[in-house]
Amino acid sequence: FGLRTADNGSEVRILDLKTGSTWPILDAGRAHYVPSGHLIYGRNRWGGPMHVRPFDLETLSFVGAEASLSPSMPENSFTYDSHGVFYEVETPQTIQTQTKQLYQLFPDGSIGQVLATGLFERSRLSPDGRLMALNVDGGGDDWVEILDLASGVPTRLTFSGDAHNHAWGPNGERLLVERDRAAEIWSASGTLIETLPMSPV
Repeated sequence: FGLRTADNGSEVRILDLKTGSTWPILDAGRAHYVPSGHLIYGRNRWGGPMHVRPFDLETLSFVGAEASLSPSMPENSFTYDSHGVFYEVETPQTIQTQTKQLYQLFPDGSIGQVLATGLFERSRLSPDGRLMALNVDGGGDDWVEILDLASGVPTRLTFSGDAHNHAWGPNGERLLVERDRAAEIWSASGTLIETLPMSPV
């Protein structure tokens, strides 16, 4: 957990739930452990570069060197599960238009090539790790597309209305999309299966 220090700095500490004792492991604002075996953290709680470092849960210690993910990575712009860590980075030359690039962090700590570049706002990995659902900023109405991570080919699902949220089903075969006050169920291949009207609040 993150803690502000007496000198107005910040550090990440480990809490032993059995004994209640804590000890510092890192000078950083906040850290996230991800299933690839890494801690992802930023040293400045107000923003700035994000870093990654291999961390052993058995010994509760670092087991490798620190690497910088990107000089402009927002702290909460990544999604992860047991298949790896995917994160979005605003490209410096187009930061005003919020163009982002999507990367993958592999279990060995290496960073893969750019998987996608575009005006997407959030990304969600399918449970089987094959697909990434993206919300794309259309400058008016947003749309949802599914990116095949193996081929790099995107499939656009919605072409009208404002689709601004989505979530995978438990097996990764279906995607729930919220569009124009309706919930739509899509197949992972891009076929609309069902539309469910949403009651007004």
